[in-house]
Amino acid sequence: MKIKRPVRYQRSSPIKRIDVDKLKVKETMQSFQTATDEKLSSIICGNDIEASLSEFNIAVYDSAKESLGYVRRKNQDWFDENDPTILPLLSNMHQTHQLWITDKNSSVKHKAFRMAKKLAQSRLREMKQNWWNLKAQALQDTADKCDFKSFYQNLKGVFGPISKGASPIFSSDGTLLTDKKEITKRWAEHFSNVLNRESTVDQEVIDNLPQKQTIENLVDSPSMSEVEKAIKQLSNGKAPVTLLVKSVGFPLGFVFVFVGLLLFSCIGGGGFGCGGSNSGVHVSVDVASIVDGGAVSDVVHIASAGLGLTMDVVIVAGKYLT
Repeated sequence: MKIKRPVRYQRSSPIKRIDVDKLKVKETMQSFQTATDEKLSSIICGNDIEASLSEFNIAVYDSAKESLGYVRRKNQDWFDENDPTILPLLSNMHQTHQLWITDKNSSVKHKAFRMAKKLAQSRLREMKQNWWNLKAQALQDTADKCDFKSFYQNLKGVFGPISKGASPIFSSDGTLLTDKKEITKRWAEHFSNVLNRESTVDQEVIDNLPQKQTIENLVDSPSMSEVEKAIKQLSNGKAPVTLLVKSVGFPLGFVFVFVGLLLFSCIGGGGFGCGGSNSGVHVSVDVASIVDGGAVSDVVHIASAGLGLTMDVVIVAGKYLT
């Protein structure tokens, strides 16, 4: 009989995340924009799109790292021995205990230790009760406001860290899969079979669907005020991704200039799409029209994932290229 050793999953080192909450402070956001402008001013957009995108990615990330810094991990538990309120109580209790250990026949030292221990326990119970009351109030407030993102974050603080491990599943032929990659492939296969089923649709039903008139004004190029309004309305509270940098931190000017240079580089190179699987920033371009030798009406989506930086910026580009 052989006893199988338990599998211990090694946790990967935590990813350093940019402290984007500092962008709520106007002065910090302005300093970030200034630093980014200075770094981007030295970028020359040449014929090599991949190199230009990589330089843009590195410049924005470096300016965010210098201006905003990384997020400091906070202890979500009610007990933290490094807390300035708890530390003196524990230090006093430990000191009186050491004094009593060296002289156990002294009733005075024993009494001092018991009093210090009693005081520490009383204060810790009070702090624990206050912590739970504040957590319950925070959960209730977020539930009343339907702020499910904050509600989920507070729940994580209540339940503590969760150990993550791949749960074994069965393959289509009944084989037990324990490897993480094989499990991922099996889930992809499962959902592919569920969602991609053959169906028959009567063409007559499709022909009888009511048709609506085409909204012609949607093809008009947006104004600068409309573009700025669209950028400001972007949602910055999306699901966690690698080192999210919010769109609110990017000034309108340099984004337009850089995207314009990229569009010209893509068009000049004979292609209407640029970017690759290994590029730090992926720019997908579908040129609708070119007017007056350089006016582009398009939707440009910039999403960076290669170098640990994600920009959530959606730009509707009109006649801004000069």
